[in-house]
Amino acid sequence: GRSTFFLPQGFFQKSIQGGTREGVRPTGGGGCEQVCGAWAIPDAHFAFLATCPLYWEDEHAVVTHALANAGDVMALRSGLPLSDEALDRIVWGRKRPRKSPASPKRHISGHTPRSRVARDEALGIAQVDTGAYMGGRLTAWCTAIERCISVPSKVYWRM
Repeated sequence: GRSTFFLPQGFFQKSIQGGTREGVRPTGGGGCEQVCGAWAIPDAHFAFLATCPLYWEDEHAVVTHALANAGDVMALRSGLPLSDEALDRIVWGRKRPRKSPASPKRHISGHTPRSRVARDEALGIAQVDTGAYMGGRLTAWCTAIERCISVPSKVYWRM
């Protein structure tokens, strides 16, 4: 598989200013803790996330954290700089695309917890976030067999 594009330094801090994004806010501290109803995430965690690729692709699928649209996937593949809007969709997107984001390949994403994997064959998408952080299951998509692998989560993170 191949992957490319890393988040710009400070992306998460910028996108969640004031704790308004996803109930998360940055902190300079060393541990994660709930502060005023939001998760306070250490700067070191944000620095680690900035080293993770924005997408991964093999001969079967394109994988992004959140739902992307066809233009976003094309931009990722091109190697050209991404707009702030495209970065926002790739990391935080929940809106279903109008057409297949990665045709003819399947687009695998998470970010939107569901009680079970959501597949849309017409769009070629599979959303595999089954809410492990909230006591659901940890689910992965195996591109070689076009099936999910899922196990119960062992930790429940109260938010």
